[in-house]
Amino acid sequence: MHDGIGGAYKINTKTTYASLRVAFATAPLNSVLQFEGSTSDAQASLDLHSTFEGDIYLSTGGPSSPRVQERAVLDPAGRGRIRTVQLMPSQTGQGSLEGKVRWGTNVQRPVGSVEVSTSNSLVHLTL
Repeated sequence: MHDGIGGAYKINTKTTYASLRVAFATAPLNSVLQFEGSTSDAQASLDLHSTFEGDIYLSTGGPSSPRVQERAVLDPAGRGRIRTVQLMPSQTGQGSLEGKVRWGTNVQRPVGSVEVSTSNSLVHLTL
């Protein structure tokens, strides 16, 4: 990937009784990230790079809803696209949220996914 475009990344992280904090400070354009992170009895926090496009699944395992913070960012490809973030309560129950992040319309290539869960604490996602 010497040109900084593309790539597929699959990352799994897990802790028990300790907070989970993961940040993707950089990511190539058109890369596909599949991330799964989980912990128990502690906060889980994920910070995604602006190039991320994909599906989101967040679960607290309790009554509190996951928190999502959207940064104001410009199209990382420099094509003037608008980022769309759609979030909705999950069908799986209370304390769960799912959604989609896309740059532009009619995305015709593979996109990634992130799944972050904890029990008895908070999940925080920064886009």
